[in-house]
Amino acid sequence: MKKIPLFLILFVLFPLSFLTGTERRSLPYSQVTLDFSMAERSIEWLEEVAQNQPIPLLKEKFRRDVLPTEGYRAISLHYSQIDPYKREEFFHFVLKALGKEADPNRVVPENARIAWQDALRNLPRLRQDLAELKTLNLKGKAMIWALEYLPPGARLKSRLHIVAYGLFRGFTVNGHNGFDLLQLPRRSDGSLDAAGILRSFAHSLHHTGLDYLCSKYMKNSAFSQKTILPYGLVAEGMTSFFIDQLDRRYATLRGSNLLSLREAAAEWERNLSRTQELFRMAEADIRLNLAGGLSPVLFSSRWLNGTKGPLYYLGYVMIELIDRELGRETVLSLANDYRPLLRLYNQAARKAKKRGENVFLFDNGLADALCSSKN
Repeated sequence: MKKIPLFLILFVLFPLSFLTGTERRSLPYSQVTLDFSMAERSIEWLEEVAQNQPIPLLKEKFRRDVLPTEGYRAISLHYSQIDPYKREEFFHFVLKALGKEADPNRVVPENARIAWQDALRNLPRLRQDLAELKTLNLKGKAMIWALEYLPPGARLKSRLHIVAYGLFRGFTVNGHNGFDLLQLPRRSDGSLDAAGILRSFAHSLHHTGLDYLCSKYMKNSAFSQKTILPYGLVAEGMTSFFIDQLDRRYATLRGSNLLSLREAAAEWERNLSRTQELFRMAEADIRLNLAGGLSPVLFSSRWLNGTKGPLYYLGYVMIELIDRELGRETVLSLANDYRPLLRLYNQAARKAKKRGENVFLFDNGLADALCSSKN
């Protein structure tokens, strides 16, 4: 992707005396910039849709105004890691979500249909949401929260896009973070849930910091296909445990305004009863992964299915146990190199087992193979 001149750059200055040691070392070297262009252009386009403009005119405006934005390019880059992606497909995906296209071969998830149609019905509120996001100044708080759960030396260098997506509420890819304006959490009175938005920002920025550290301390990219499952267990496990805190929140999320969060709560409850099954599946798939047999499509279908797939839950269970039994410094060290994950988990599990806990133990040979694997 070509480098594009940055705009809407917002630097947040914090009195260093109020920061922890890790934050004091890392925050001055971090740079997170904001981009609202896709959200702004999408609202303008939706206003044309609301006026029942003909499809050819809508397509031309979408191609001219929405697709060239930085936010759309970040979406395209993110989705291409899951499935081949074409620019024109996104336009038709949005039309189908809005009920303006009846192609039976194009599948639109329910949360995307709800998100786009709700946006079309509530355009004044959507504009108000965007204006409020620009004034909330959550970026700096999210940076501090993310750095708190990363080891010293972490850097957050990111372009943070507010997008109109409908599929994922947030994503991280190659130094870009995206947040969906169409799926913002709300309080019971309908106002924006600033704390929930902050949590989403911090979650995504934590991924950015972890990617930086893995790239720095490991010989090759953190996204090596042969270790993508262990990497995902660490990345989503740390954010699920330290930031999302779903174990404490899933009951309250049942009443969320967002279908995706209600589904996340339901999935968490289902996975609670599948813990041992998921551990056995992880052991088999990590073995397959190291042998080069876990394709991106298979990984996605088995571990990322749903809103918060098994990857989030099992990663949480593993990170929580390591943190509880071996300490915070040990668990944060996995952000520098995630390959000792199974060894550290087994050490923690053996300590818990001595107290009578029913915990899973990975095969020691597999733990050693992961630890010595070459990316």
